[in-house]
Amino acid sequence: MNANDARLMRLYVVQLGSWVQDQCPNAPAPGQAPASQFDLVLEATAGAAVGSSGAPYSLTITATDETTAQPVSPMSLTLPLQAFDSADGWKPNPNHSAFVNTKRFTIDVPPNITGHIFHYAATLISANCQLVSFINSSQFVLV
Repeated sequence: MNANDARLMRLYVVQLGSWVQDQCPNAPAPGQAPASQFDLVLEATAGAAVGSSGAPYSLTITATDETTAQPVSPMSLTLPLQAFDSADGWKPNPNHSAFVNTKRFTIDVPPNITGHIFHYAATLISANCQLVSFINSSQFVLV
């Protein structure tokens, strides 16, 4: 990782409270109803010069229903301006000269989407547009 770079590394959905990627994150346990929520996990890394710089950036995460080819506003996230600092979750990686950040968001499952296929897209853009990173999640189904 370049000292002046930042990248979104992984974006994936999991069952509520889990860390294991799941293609059906609200799947019910036997005899239970489907979960009304799931978690979205975003992992990012930044070089040593950027990771603690305090520089601002925007982070946008958009859900798309591939079955209807439409964005899903209730599952998308519009976050306040972020910053490369410890208050925003950036921590030094002891094994590398870089910083890491893992964010977890709990998402409510909207009604009437049983069996639809979805994916997420995330973008990180610094205030001066010198840092740009984007990533897509794998597809997943909600029941």
